[in-house]
Amino acid sequence: MSRNYRPLPDGRIPLWVMLTVADAAYAVTPWHRADRPMRLSASNIADDCDISVAAVIGQEFTAIGNADGLHDFRLMHDPRD
Repeated sequence: MSRNYRPLPDGRIPLWVMLTVADAAYAVTPWHRADRPMRLSASNIADDCDISVAAVIGQEFTAIGNADGLHDFRLMHDPRD
């Protein structure tokens, strides 16, 4: 993924989950590139977005936080909206 992520004007942080291993979601964020991804909880992301853990892979989200941690995940381009 070559997208260059930056914090959004409303302060939310965009991220892309490139893969999961067990409950670890590896994500590209404004501070973490694909070669050094941020490690997050896949189940926390899935719970916040009311999707399955398997559905987290390959999706773009927004969240609140910083380079040290993210929370309050929202699925971007949610087909249910």
